[in-house]
This record gives sequence, structure tokens and C-alpha cells, in this order.
Amino acid sequence: MTYRFRFVLLFAAACVAFPERSPAPVIFRPSEKAKYKAPGEVEISGNANELFAQAEAAEQNGDRGRAIKIYKRMVKRYPRSDKAPEATFRSAKLTELQGDLLKAAPIYRGLMEIYPQTAHFQEAIESQFRIGEILLNGKKRKILGVPVGSTLEEAVEIFAAIVRSAPYGRYTARAQFDIGRAREK
Repeated sequence: MTYRFRFVLLFAAACVAFPERSPAPVIFRPSEKAKYKAPGEVEISGNANELFAQAEAAEQNGDRGRAIKIYKRMVKRYPRSDKAPEATFRSAKLTELQGDLLKAAPIYRGLMEIYPQTAHFQEAIESQFRIGEILLNGKKRKILGVPVGSTLEEAVEIFAAIVRSAPYGRYTARAQFDIGRAREK
């Protein structure tokens, strides 16, 4: 066999063994009839609602860590669910309340980029800006509880995300100004 044929055969075997998951307009489930779903239609997610209810219960009981994990799992499994933007926002809010600003910022950024039509878009922009200001004003990165490094680059990324996501927003001019301040330091 030639090397080209072996490569094509190996590539075909890899494609069959590791298929890419893709959403389809027709949903097949065992022991159910096929359902047609129009493009952009909300995904039917009984399990998403159950996960959301579990996360809300954990949040009400004061178990923030468990609630964050459930919200993230729900968004990962059901990204097109109608509860996914709310779950993303709540996981970001809880992460911020735990004091981990460097982990909360990418979650807010994901909310702004993936779900720009959410009702929490403006709140996400405000939270991103607030986190960026805190990082710009000198909050240090901590490793094992010891402050070690500057967070100016993270602040610049946060402000750049605000400018990209809301170019005509209320915080855009200040975000651009703060990018300049961070580059100056």
C-alpha cells in the first residue's frame, strides 16, 4: 500500500471513530417519533429545566460552589436552551461573589459574545467594567493565597471585550480610555 492510501484510510477511520457532534433540524430519540426543529427554535430541554431547578436550590441553600458547577454543566449540555443565558449569568455572578474575579470575567465575556440578546447583557457589561476597573487599580493575581503578579493584561482583555461587544455602549469610551491607562502603566 502506498503512504497516501494509508493516510486516507487512517483519516477515514478517525472520522468514523470520532464524529463531530452537530445540531440537526431532525431530532431522533429512542422509542420516540422524530421531531422537526426549525433553525433558531428553542431546544426542548426537560433536563435543562431540571438542572436549572437543582442549581437554584443549591443557590438558595447557600452552596455557591455546587450551584456554579450545575449551572456550567447545564450550559455545556444544553447551550441552546432558553435557560442557558440565565444560567451563564448566574454562574458568573456567583463566581464574582466568591471573590474570584479572574474566573468571573471570562464567564461574563462568554455571556456577552454567545448570548448578546439576553436580558442580562447590560448587567454583564457593567460587571465586566467593574471587574476591569478593580484589576486596573491594582488587584494582584494570587497563587496559593499569595499575591504575585500584575493583572493589567487581563484588564486590557476585559476592556477590549467590552469595546467589541458593545461598540456604542455607555462604557465603551471609558473602556478605551482604561486600555490606554493600562498600557501606560
